[in-house]
Amino acid sequence: MKITWVALCLTSAACSRDPLKNDLDDYHYRLGNTLNQSLTAPAPPPLLPLPGRRDVRIPAPEQHIDLIDFLKLSQCDLQRLVGQRNGALGRVMTDSQQWLYDRAFVRLGLQCLPAIDDPELKAAVAAAIEAKRAFRPALTHNLLWAGPELRAFLSYGGQGVATDVASARLQASALDQLYQLLSQPAPDGAALETTLAQLLAPNGGGQLLVQLQLAEAYLIPATRALVEAPSLCPQGKLTRRGEVLGNVFRVIYIERIQPHLSGLDQQLRQLQPALAQHRAWVSSPALARYWSAHWSLAGPADTSTAARFRQAVAAHTRAWQLRLGECGLRPGA
Repeated sequence: MKITWVALCLTSAACSRDPLKNDLDDYHYRLGNTLNQSLTAPAPPPLLPLPGRRDVRIPAPEQHIDLIDFLKLSQCDLQRLVGQRNGALGRVMTDSQQWLYDRAFVRLGLQCLPAIDDPELKAAVAAAIEAKRAFRPALTHNLLWAGPELRAFLSYGGQGVATDVASARLQASALDQLYQLLSQPAPDGAALETTLAQLLAPNGGGQLLVQLQLAEAYLIPATRALVEAPSLCPQGKLTRRGEVLGNVFRVIYIERIQPHLSGLDQQLRQLQPALAQHRAWVSSPALARYWSAHWSLAGPADTSTAARFRQAVAAHTRAWQLRLGECGLRPGA
């Protein structure tokens, strides 16, 4: 049977390149044969996408400074900063560059205020400083949820490539570092850009969600088959079919499926808390719905993609314990 399955994968154009899906297909086939059932995983529904950039971006308030007033700032480094902002490159700032600019404006503006003699200009600069301070949370929200880096990390592209624990660990570290940088009043700009670049990964959080949903879709019918199948060991007497079921458990589930599930759970344990920190910057109801739909692990009543995966694994484990226990094959028995 193993040789037949390998040959099928080598000759069929429909065979998935995803190791998780291949192993789950084989698991369904072998478990179904043993239980005399036909197992089919329903096609998972489309995952709720991250809201579009235009839908989540918070527009910045317009701020202008008169040319004459600008020239009066010559004694301050603030004049150089504002000049750069109004230059050719300043007009096409990325979200991260805008974030760094506003931090620098507040810092240099506070240094400049004591040197400004013109009361009106002093009041205008002070008002601009306060406006930028008030907009800080929204600007951080834009950098994260409307910027290209986190959006690439949470995209569902590259679905034929599996995620891995080592990558998740590095990405979680980058998310932690990003949170620390965004919490500082004057972070290092190069460090911020480097950290953001680490999230431009094709196999990040979005791909993990795809894999979690795929595993759940396969586990649910497999669990149902285990629970609803007639007893393979009547009166607790081990039968040939019970022995075959034990072999499926050891050779297929434990050696091939369980490592996949464990790896996905480890990735979830790495990435979910690291992402959860950045909910502090969420200012959009659409983003709150996205989080609840996929990443929330707040309690047993959660119905997120992450929570449903864990619930499916737990239910499948209980089903195996039930079947193996009635045949006297439960591990440790």
